[in-house]
Amino acid sequence: MLVWEKQKDIHVLKALGRTMEGSNDILKRGILLALLGGGCGILLAVFICWLQSTYHLCRCRAVHSSSITIPVKLVPTDFLLVLSTIIIVHYLHPGYPPEKLRIPLLNLDKKS
Repeated sequence: MLVWEKQKDIHVLKALGRTMEGSNDILKRGILLALLGGGCGILLAVFICWLQSTYHLCRCRAVHSSSITIPVKLVPTDFLLVLSTIIIVHYLHPGYPPEKLRIPLLNLDKKS
């Protein structure tokens, strides 16, 4: 959940008296969602690799019309790379209040 998507909610909460530290709960939920989504994706990948290695679901036809199975291998460093990419991408997006951005945001609610 990007700050731009939650900007209106943050402004409403601030108008109701919530402090900026309290508004950071919205951003913490975004972190939690990113990690949960990444974790579920990794679990799904492990399950699919296990299915392929156990039951040989995906096959390729060879030149001599015999079918061979597609080999899979679980490499722990690949999973660490995926998790670190999720964390880096999540922290690279603007995860701080929009008021602290130096570039003006588009406000489509105002009429010019």
